[in-house]
Amino acid sequence: MPFLGKTLLQGLIEDVQAREYLYFKLRGRKIITNIAIMTSHEKQNHRRILELFERAGWFGRPKESFFFFSQPLVPVINTEGKWCFEENERLFLKPGGHGVLWKLAQQQGVFDWFQKKGVQKALVRQVNNPVAGCDYGLLALAGIGLSRNKTFGSAACPRLVGSQEGTSVVRERIRKGGFSYSLAPIEYCVFKEHGVIDESEEEGGVYSKYPSNTNILFVDLPAIRRAINKSPIPGMLVNPKRAVYFDGDGQKREGRIARLECTMQNISEQMESTFSGRLEGSSLTEMSSFLTYNQRRKTISCTKRKYGGDGLFLETPEGAFLDVLNNAYELLTRCNCKVPKPRSPKLFFERGPSFLFFYLSALGPLFSIIAQKLKGGKLLWGSELDLHIADVELENVTIKGSVLLHAEDENKGAAQLSNAMFVNEGIDFRAPNLYWKKEIQYKERFEIILEGAGFFVAEDVHFRGGGRIIVPDGMRLIAQEKRGELFFIKEKRDPFSGNWHYTFTDHAKIELSKLTKS
Repeated sequence: MPFLGKTLLQGLIEDVQAREYLYFKLRGRKIITNIAIMTSHEKQNHRRILELFERAGWFGRPKESFFFFSQPLVPVINTEGKWCFEENERLFLKPGGHGVLWKLAQQQGVFDWFQKKGVQKALVRQVNNPVAGCDYGLLALAGIGLSRNKTFGSAACPRLVGSQEGTSVVRERIRKGGFSYSLAPIEYCVFKEHGVIDESEEEGGVYSKYPSNTNILFVDLPAIRRAINKSPIPGMLVNPKRAVYFDGDGQKREGRIARLECTMQNISEQMESTFSGRLEGSSLTEMSSFLTYNQRRKTISCTKRKYGGDGLFLETPEGAFLDVLNNAYELLTRCNCKVPKPRSPKLFFERGPSFLFFYLSALGPLFSIIAQKLKGGKLLWGSELDLHIADVELENVTIKGSVLLHAEDENKGAAQLSNAMFVNEGIDFRAPNLYWKKEIQYKERFEIILEGAGFFVAEDVHFRGGGRIIVPDGMRLIAQEKRGELFFIKEKRDPFSGNWHYTFTDHAKIELSKLTKS
């Protein structure tokens, strides 16, 4: 599925590359993250994923840094317990849930592959959640897991009362000579069976006192392998839905059907920590499992279903895009950039966005890093800024219209803009724009394209109207303005030049300082 002008898979890869770029800037060493991907044969997903990777040139990564394995399909039954069929008399098959992930990884050699590469810990996420890599969420999850040598962690966030989302609770068991503790994910459909009363955290509030569990996980791989011996397919449940199917006599029917599913989070129930005394309050942090808690719009906003025009945006691409916009507003406000507030969902779909801001994940991904690169400025009503670049400094840049700054090589292209103004007609709001797909038509747009290690510099310059500037690889292009006239100086770029040097402060914060060569 396309989202923000790229496939969801490309967005996930860019999130990974952002963390690799951050590591390189801090440590001076390039790393390649090994990625295992579970696909499905539903709707030929496995074949399509492989074709996507081939077309994308493996996203510029070594082919051997990927491992693909496929989720099996399981048969479907009706409410009478009889098999359901397709029109061609084949069994009606559907994916059996992501809980099979662990057993498949064991059987198909994923764990052995990681072990040979020296990997002991891993992050797990689903491709249909494009906001998971926003700001510090994934880094915090991995950081806590690694620094405290945890075996399992999950990213949690606020959950609406009555929503069809599961939660996680701490399960206490009395053992011989002590107490054992584990995280226990519970699906919303079995809350009553487990004594979970879904009520608001505050009187009259909309959010439950129980957080929403997500499929964003931190795992210790050796611990997972041990847990599989106890529970090879965790979290099994029957999930009934209405559908059209054929019975054993070939008759077409419509009714409730079900398949046996399983959930990968429930492997945490096997990650028990045993203590001689009972844990309470802050002492629960001694468990080998943990939860992080973050804003919902920075944690989970999925693209599972098509928006029906009913004002219900949960799990739709439109809803995910609205969360992206609200995250962008928070970020730009932190950068002291004057930007209009996002419109309500109703006004957004009637009249379009109040602003658009897109950026490459490697620009941060931490908001605290981006706020050191973007300082002040204005993004006027209905304007757009698209930064497909990591090494950039924007200071007091004003935009009325649309601006694209695109580095074809995200690791090499660089730009500096100070006290610059762009004025053009920008987005054509009368056109049938699909903003969440980034399918947008323009009246005018100003584009700055950096080829290879191109470097663009502009200070005290006013760019009027649309246009395109292309900076060749290895060149530095300086835009200047005198008496209202624009002119450009082209020179060779110093191969060691750039904008930023990254360091850790004594308080474990990342601080950027200007490089002396520019």
